[in-house]
Amino acid sequence: MGEGLRIAGLAEAAQELDAVLRDPLRGACGAGLDDGRSLLVDQNHAVTYEAVSEAAGRAAKPGGLLILVWIGHGIAVNGDFYVLPQGSIPAPGHPQGPYHLAQHLKELMAGVPDLNLLVLIDACSSGDGAAEAARGWTLLNGDARRRFQVLTAANTDEPAWDCAFTRGIATALRTGDITAGMWLRVTDLKRAAERASRAQQPILMAWDGVDGRDAWVSRNAALLSEAGSLPAFLRADLPALRSGLRHFIAAPSLTEVVRASIEHSYVVLRGPAGYGKTTMLAALSRPEVSEGAVPEGFIHGLRLLKLHESAGRVAKDLAAQLRVTVEGFAAAHAAFQASLSHAQWENTPETERTLLGPLRHLPAHTLVRLALDGFDQLSDTAAPDVADLIDQLRGLGQSTVDVRLVVSSRPGAAPPDADVEVVVDAADESHTGTYLRTRQVPDRLLGAIAESSGGNWLITSLLADHVRAHPDLDPSEVPRGLAAVYEEAFDRGLEGGAQWEEDGSPERVLFTVLAAAGPGAVLPAPLLLDACARLGSARVTQTWLRTGLPAPLRRFIVRSPVGEGEMVTTLHGLFHQSLVDYLTRTSPGPRTSFAVDASAGHRSIAAAIAALAPADQRTPTTTRHPLQEYAERAEPDHLWHAGSLQEAIASLAARELTVPADNLQRWLRWHDEALGTLGPDHPDALRVRGNIGGWTGKAGDAARALELLTALLPDRVRVLGPDHPDTLTTRSLIAHWSGMAGDAARALVLCTALLPDQARVLGPDHPDTLTTRGNIAGWTGAAGDATRALELLTALLPDRLRVLGPDDPGTLTTRNNIAGWTGAAGDATRALELFTALLPDRVRVLGPDHPDTLRVRNSVAHWTGMAGDAGRALELLTALLPDRARILGPDHPDTLTTRNNIAFWTGRTGRSSESLALFRELLPAWERVFGTEHPHSRQIRDRISDLENEVRKISESM
Repeated sequence: MGEGLRIAGLAEAAQELDAVLRDPLRGACGAGLDDGRSLLVDQNHAVTYEAVSEAAGRAAKPGGLLILVWIGHGIAVNGDFYVLPQGSIPAPGHPQGPYHLAQHLKELMAGVPDLNLLVLIDACSSGDGAAEAARGWTLLNGDARRRFQVLTAANTDEPAWDCAFTRGIATALRTGDITAGMWLRVTDLKRAAERASRAQQPILMAWDGVDGRDAWVSRNAALLSEAGSLPAFLRADLPALRSGLRHFIAAPSLTEVVRASIEHSYVVLRGPAGYGKTTMLAALSRPEVSEGAVPEGFIHGLRLLKLHESAGRVAKDLAAQLRVTVEGFAAAHAAFQASLSHAQWENTPETERTLLGPLRHLPAHTLVRLALDGFDQLSDTAAPDVADLIDQLRGLGQSTVDVRLVVSSRPGAAPPDADVEVVVDAADESHTGTYLRTRQVPDRLLGAIAESSGGNWLITSLLADHVRAHPDLDPSEVPRGLAAVYEEAFDRGLEGGAQWEEDGSPERVLFTVLAAAGPGAVLPAPLLLDACARLGSARVTQTWLRTGLPAPLRRFIVRSPVGEGEMVTTLHGLFHQSLVDYLTRTSPGPRTSFAVDASAGHRSIAAAIAALAPADQRTPTTTRHPLQEYAERAEPDHLWHAGSLQEAIASLAARELTVPADNLQRWLRWHDEALGTLGPDHPDALRVRGNIGGWTGKAGDAARALELLTALLPDRVRVLGPDHPDTLTTRSLIAHWSGMAGDAARALVLCTALLPDQARVLGPDHPDTLTTRGNIAGWTGAAGDATRALELLTALLPDRLRVLGPDDPGTLTTRNNIAGWTGAAGDATRALELFTALLPDRVRVLGPDHPDTLRVRNSVAHWTGMAGDAGRALELLTALLPDRARILGPDHPDTLTTRNNIAFWTGRTGRSSESLALFRELLPAWERVFGTEHPHSRQIRDRISDLENEVRKISESM
C-alpha cells in the first residue's frame, strides 16, 4: 500500500482491513511474506515488486489463495493500469515511474499456473485494472484453467474517495452480511462497497476456469454469535430472521424508532400482527439492510419472546449477548459475583445474577440498548414476570449505566408504560411494490396484492410466495386478507381440505399440537411426535415432516437444532403468531375452515411430557436436556389450559429450580392466575400461597416466611378444617421457620403441639409424623439439651427403620443426627464409631460423590480429631479436600470448611507456622464467600492473631 501524495486515513483503513482478513474468526488469512508481515505501508517500487512476487510464490499451492490489496494512487495510460508506490512519479517508462501492477500479476500467473488470485484495488481509475485483467489474464500459456477475481473501487474514469471502498469492505468482513451465505464472497464485498459510497461504482471481474468450490474471502460474521451478531444468538429464530431481512425495505418507522431510542430510554413499538415489528427490531442489529438508517452497533441485545418464558431465561440470554457486544460486561459480571458472599450468590435470582447485577457494575454512562420483541405473545403467567424485568431494567437506566429498551407489541397488550410509543403503520404501496419486484412478482399483480395486503408485510410476503408458485395467476384470483391467504394455502395443500376432516388426519393433528405450543421453534421433536401419536396420528414422523407434509403447508413450520452431544434434537413450531390465531379461531375475520382444538393439543403435549420427560427423572444433568428444559417451562401452562389445574400446581412443585429465589418468583407469577381462576379459597390457590411462604424462607427471609404462613393458617383451617394434611403441613412450616428465624424454643413448642395431631390424623407411622419427631429432637438440641435430643433420636430410629427401611434418606439422616448429638453430648469416641458405620451406607445408597456422603467423611475426620488423633484427622481432611473441590467447587462453603479444618488440625499437630499460613490463605476466600462480618470470619481473624503471637513466642524462646 502506498501513498505518493498522502491520502488521509489510508494507513488506518489498511490496518483495519489487514486485521479483519487475518482474524481467525473471519478471514483466517496467513501472512503473505516469509518474515510474517502482511501489511506494507509507504514502500517504494522495488520493495513493492519484490513483496508481490514473494507472496505469489507462497500462495502457489493446492487450495492456496493470494489476496492482494492495493490502497493508494492509480492511473490509467493507454489502457494500462498503474499504481504509484512511495516515491513514484506518474510517468510510465521513467526509471522512477509507476508500478504496472496488472502486467506484473499477469507475468506471475503465467509462471505460476496454480496461483489463485483475488485483487482488491482502492484507487482512482481502478476499473481500468479490471478491464486489463479481463483482456490479458484469461488465456495464459494457451490455458484458461485458472481462477482470479479483481474488485475495484471505481470505474475506468472515476476517482476513488477517502478510502471508502476499503473501509466498506473492512466493515462488511468485520460485521458480516445477514443476507449472504455462510461465507462472504467477492460479490458480497461488491455490494458492501456500493453501500459504503454512492459516489463511485465498484467493478468486479471474475474468471473461474478450475474445478472445485467457489472461492470465499471470509466467514460471514453475521451468522456468528462469537462475532457479536445478535440474530446468530437466536438459533431457533435465525432462519426466519434471515428470510425477513433478505428483502428488507427500510420504512420511515425504522428511522423513527432509531431517533426515539436515541432521545428516550424506553420505546414501545406497536403495530398489528404482520406489520413487520420483528423484522424491524432485527434490522436494528444489522445496519447493512437499513440503507443507512441504523448506526453500527446500535443495539447490544435482542430477544424474541415466546409463549412460555421466564424473566430469568430472558436475562440469561441477553447477558450471553452482552458478554460479546458490550466491552467490560464480563468483567462487571465477575466484579458483581465477587461482591457477594457465596450464600448470597447462591440465593440471588437469575435475573440479578446474570444481567441486572453486572449492569450495575459497568462503568458510569455505559450505553446498553436492548430489544425485546413480541411482548403480546407471552402467556398470562409469563407476561408479569417479563414486565417486572423491564421495570427493573428501566430503574437501572435512571442510575449510572445508560440502559435503553425497545419493546414491540401488538395493540392491546400491556408492557409497562413507555416513555414514547412508535406506531408501525401499514406499508405504503411504493414500499411493497419495491419489495415485490425484488421477489420477481409481475407488475400486473402488484395492485391486486397491495389491495389484498392492505400494507401488511406478512400478507405481502405470503402472497409473493403464492404468486411465485402460480406465475399464471390472474389478479382477480389473489386472496384477500390474511385469513384468506391461510385458507388458500391450506385448501391448496390439502387438495380441497377433505383430508383435514378425516379421523387421525396427520395435517390436522400436527397443526393442533403446534398451535398449542405457540409460535417459533419451541417444541422438541420427540415431544411433538409423541403428542401427535396420542392424538391419533402415528403417521407424523420426522420423514413425513420433511417429505410427506404438503409443500404449501411445510413453509409454515420452522425448525432449529438445539442441544449438544447426546442431547441434540430439533425444535419445531409455527412460523408466526397470526397462524396460531387463525387455527385457534382467535384472529379477526370470518370463521376459519381449518380450525383446531387447542385444549386437545395442550393435553397431548402434557401427556407426552409426562411420558418422555417426567419430573421424577430430573437430575442436575438431565435438566439441561431440551425435553426437560421445555417441560420445566411449559408443562404447568399446558396442564392449566387443558383444565388439569391441580396437576399444573403439582408440576410447579415437582420441577423445582436450582435457586430458591427463582422458585419464589415462579410461584409468585402463578399467584394471581391461580387466585383469579380458582378463587382465593380453592385448595390449589391455598397451596400456591403455602409454596410462596416456604420459598420465601428458603430464599433467605425466614421472618417474612413466618408472616405469610401464619396468615395462611387460619384460611386453611376455615376452608379445609384443622385436621386436613395441608393444614398440618402449614403448622409444621410455621414451626420450622420460627426456629430458623432464631426462636428455637418456640419451634420446639409448636412441633410438640403438632405431633399428637399428626399422630391422630395421619397415624404414628406416617412419614410426616416421623419427621416432626425428628424436628422435635433437633430443636431440643438447638435449645441447649443435647442429651435429650439424643434420647429422642435414639427412640425415633427403630420406627424409621421399621416404616421406611434402612436405606431411606430419612433413616440415614436420623442416624447422622444421632451421631452428631452423641458427640455434642460429650462422647467423641462413640460419635466417631457411629459416623464410621454410617459412611459405607451413605456411599452405597447415595454414591461416593454425593454431598451428604462427603459431609459424613468430614464428620469422621472431625470426631477422629476430637477423639484424640489429630494426625489421622488431618490425613482424612487432606484426602477429602480435592473431592469436595472437584464436586462442589473451590468456593463452596463445605470446601472452605474443610480447608478451615485442615488449618485447625495442622495447628493441633504442633505445626503452628503452617497452620498460620493456611489460615492466612483461607481468610480472603472465606470473607469473599461469607462476608467479613460473618462470625466465623471473625473467628479466623482471631485465630490468625493468636497464632501470630504463638509463633512469635516460639521464635523468641529459640
